Amino acid sequence: MPLPSAPPALHYSVSPYARIPLPPQNNIIGPFSLHPLLRVVDSFPSSLDPTVHSSSVDIDLSSSPDAIRTALIIATAEMFAPATQPPLPSMAITHPLLPWYIIVHRSVSDHVTVLDVLDTICRELSTTVGDEYRSDRRRRFELLQGRYRFRGLREAQRGEDVWELITSR
Repeated sequence: MPLPSAPPALHYSVSPYARIPLPPQNNIIGPFSLHPLLRVVDSFPSSLDPTVHSSSVDIDLSSSPDAIRTALIIATAEMFAPATQPPLPSMAITHPLLPWYIIVHRSVSDHVTVLDVLDTICRELSTTVGDEYRSDRRRRFELLQGRYRFRGLREAQRGEDVWELITSR
């Protein structure tokens, strides 16, 4: 009886583990623009200095979500403004160091607010990493490898209502 031969070599033009762009979560047609409090400010596009890539909101993502929420509400009334124009009912946020999306849903209005985005990011990152990724039950923000400062969001190339979270040390 002949032995089975080895399977043929697989050839990929891109990684077989590449992320597939998400379909839109709603039927609102873009282009979309972020609220200025959430937008990454990039005055020197070629610079690698993380201090030039920051929104006007300064948040340490390793802090308590409740403390962050209270500080944000006190800071500005703009927290209740729509996170995007046109307003969206939900948003997906990704980060290159996180193996999952952060999904932001509207809370009290018919659209996602600036506060919804920041609060969801902080709450999601403060939860423990599931057993499928780690057995030591670290909090998710620790996967950011010390890059805990919120610098803003920018459009991701993964779908129409997907945004990339930018962080720094």
